Amino acid sequence: MYFAGALQNATNTMVEHQRVITKVYFPRLLLPMAAVVSGLVDLAIGFVVFLGMLLYYGIAPGRAILLLPFFLLLAVLTALGVGLWLSALNAIYRDVRYVLPFLIQFWMFASPVAYPRASFRSAGAGFTA
Repeated sequence: MYFAGALQNATNTMVEHQRVITKVYFPRLLLPMAAVVSGLVDLAIGFVVFLGMLLYYGIAPGRAILLLPFFLLLAVLTALGVGLWLSALNAIYRDVRYVLPFLIQFWMFASPVAYPRASFRSAGAGFTA
């Protein structure tokens, strides 16, 4: 959800704040960066709730939790990179803002995050000649 929200906000910032960009000298890169970084506050609040639920249910996180900062950095950089590219496209083609929710939803279902491991078989398991 962080990635989707950050990407949506970063894409729309150039069009929403075009008066600020055209009136005074303003570094254009700051707007999408601020949109991506501001989503981290929401993510931090959700993570505190997540930690509270872990404590409530008595689940201890494993060693994999140490990789969380690296994956978070990867999500931030990916959202920023794609958001910068789409914000430039949105400034030229205003229909990008309407296509983006469909693109994010397709991206979510195309990634293996949404499917359980049991739904995958080996490459030749289901095919007979």
